[in-house]
Amino acid sequence: GTFTLLAGEEDAFDGEEIALLDEMAADLSFGISVIRARVRNAETERVARQALTHDAITGLPNRSAFIQRLSDALAAGAGQGQEPLAVIVLRLTRLQEIYDGFGYDPGVAVLREIGRRLGASIGSEIGLARLQSDEFGAFVPGHDANRASGLVARMLSVIREPVRIADADIDIAANIGASFYPGHGDDAELLV
Repeated sequence: GTFTLLAGEEDAFDGEEIALLDEMAADLSFGISVIRARVRNAETERVARQALTHDAITGLPNRSAFIQRLSDALAAGAGQGQEPLAVIVLRLTRLQEIYDGFGYDPGVAVLREIGRRLGASIGSEIGLARLQSDEFGAFVPGHDANRASGLVARMLSVIREPVRIADADIDIAANIGASFYPGHGDDAELLV
């Protein structure tokens, strides 16, 4: 930016006025630099917080965020007379084959697409996360084994549909399992 001061006559400002104007310009410059540094620091902190709680590839919450959210849901459910809760873990069984056969970038593209599809198919009310390299997890308050089976079916239908990478349709395979609160325990790690 610029700070411009004009006068109609030559040498309109004496030495003290020029020194004052120089000091004002330096103060403004310093203030703008401080504001810009704060904005950069705030963005850096936001990115760091995001990295602590979200998977860099899929953008989904990571395992630690999932465990925290699940623990919070379990605590809330315990206070409401042990409302049932389903925890579902889906493991991609052929992910390493995809990496070995197609390379890293296509493998990452498969993970992104599976994460996107799972999120779209199960809805935002369900706590979905990428737990580790080949695992996705979901938890659903208010679901017992009967209600969870519909969610499992939706998740598996996403997996059965091939993922198109470049000119190839890549078949995905997965194992899926479920545990239920309160029957299988009351600890998030144990349920996962």
